[in-house]
This record gives sequence, structure tokens and C-alpha cells, in this order.
Amino acid sequence: MSDRAKVAGVALLIGAMAFAVRAASAYNKAQGNVWLDYQTPEPSGPPTTIDLSWLDNVFGGGGGSAPLPFWGGGGGGYTPAPTSQVSNDVLTLARTIYGEAASENNAGKEAVANVVINRVRDRRYPSNIASVCRQSWQFSCWNAADPMRARIEGKLPGSSNVFDQCIQVATQAENYQLGDRTGGATHYHAKYIADPFWVAASPNARISARIGVHIFYTGID
Repeated sequence: MSDRAKVAGVALLIGAMAFAVRAASAYNKAQGNVWLDYQTPEPSGPPTTIDLSWLDNVFGGGGGSAPLPFWGGGGGGYTPAPTSQVSNDVLTLARTIYGEAASENNAGKEAVANVVINRVRDRRYPSNIASVCRQSWQFSCWNAADPMRARIEGKLPGSSNVFDQCIQVATQAENYQLGDRTGGATHYHAKYIADPFWVAASPNARISARIGVHIFYTGID
């Protein structure tokens, strides 16, 4: 094989290597677009680089250092980004919304949040969101015997698309950005069960809204 053919072969090999490095790097950056339920991961250390400046002699420029399509730094692999920080009130309310209305549309989820906020504003109930949600025997998803409790206690931002919707509603509720779909309701129950005792025990009980599978009430003693 002639020297010219050898040089041409080496040049083709080097070109293929350079293309592969840059294509892999671009692919690596694009991976942040395919994560569904998690934060886009952050690198655990500085990117390992390789010196491509010698390519200038072959291609006439365009060399320099390029990141490898993986992260080094001794640890290896990616370290997932930390969970987004939310307040205890937002997290507790989001878990409550999920436990009470995970299968509901956005209106149904907002209605549960409305009831919690209406109770925060009512002197008969605790003055903060988390305490209202966790008050004994009020929201069934927090009852010790309810199987839903074990599910919601482990929910965090990024757990699922549905829970992230609950986080969004809870954040709006905490900031008093939700309109009240329930007409001031402080109570509700599923429409497929008989009226609870507190309906009959409240002379001023009035149905204020029917949203999804729930019936909402004002005037409950």
C-alpha cells in the first residue's frame, strides 16, 4: 500500500472518530428531553475531555477539546438531580389531593384543595394546610387503616405525572391562586355512599357543588 493510501486511510479513520465523538456528545445532551418522571440528571463530576487539537493538521481547524459522551471524575455515571424543594404544606396537600382525587380531572383535584383552604380560613380548624390535611378522621386517605396512606406517604415531586399535577394544584392553593369551585364547602363525600352522619346532624347543611365523584357541602356543624 502506498504512503498516500495509508495517509488517506488514517485521515478517514480520524474523521470517523471525530464525528462519533461529537455525535455521541450531542446525543448525551439530548437525553434530558426523554426523562419523564424524574429531574434531568446532573453530572457527578467535571466532564472528561480528550484533546483533538491534533486534528487541525488533518482537517485544517475545528479541533480543540471535546467532552466525552460520559462523565468521569472518579465516581462514574450520573448523579440524579435533587428533588425540587417544596414546602411541607404543598407536599402534604399534594399527597392529600392524590389520595382523595388521583383519578379525577383537574377540576376534581382543585375542589379537594378548595375544601382544605376553606378549612384553613375557618376558625374551627387548624390554621395551616398540613395540619388541616392530617387532622384525625377528616380526610380518609390519612386514616391509619386506609391502604392509600402507605401510597401517598412515599409520594415526592417526580413520582408520576399525576402527582406532579397534584403538586401544581397544591402550589396554587398555597398561594391562594385557585378559584373556589365548591362555593365555600368545608366537607364532601363520594356520591356513591350514603349521606354521612354529619349531614343529618347539621340543620344548615346544603349541597354547594357536585364535581366528579364528590358532593360538596356548606353549613356543616
